Amino acid sequence: MDYAKQLKPLLAMLLLLPFNCHANTTINHCPDLEQIKRTPGEFSWTTSEKGWQGAFIDPQTGKGNSHIAEHFVAARWIQFSNLPDSAGYVQCDYSGDLGNEVIRFTQIGTKATKRPDDINWTHVDNINFPSVQRECTVDLKLCEFEPL
Repeated sequence: MDYAKQLKPLLAMLLLLPFNCHANTTINHCPDLEQIKRTPGEFSWTTSEKGWQGAFIDPQTGKGNSHIAEHFVAARWIQFSNLPDSAGYVQCDYSGDLGNEVIRFTQIGTKATKRPDDINWTHVDNINFPSVQRECTVDLKLCEFEPL
């Protein structure tokens, strides 16, 4: 029996394993500005990115006059519980085109994310749960997070 011929396919498969595992890891970020639209006739906002719900949050919750989300402001990761490996969800804030209005998009449904450990996410000393535990204000594309 020629073991070298039998080992070649196995070796090739083993070499590809790390690449396949890495390819399955998905990294997400807040919805892009181009994907955000005001819902006509309402105070809510939509995005083509699935799993997000948007609304005015500031200065008056639920009401506002802006028609365009102009700039990314911050992303926050909110931890569900005080367990060390607890999951959480992400909120993303954008500035509106009128006044100091803020539009917030929140992950909805069964979306849950791991705690962001990237250098761009700063630790927040908040002992209440669920609450903000990490914050990212550098840039929309740099505030990446990983789903569970």
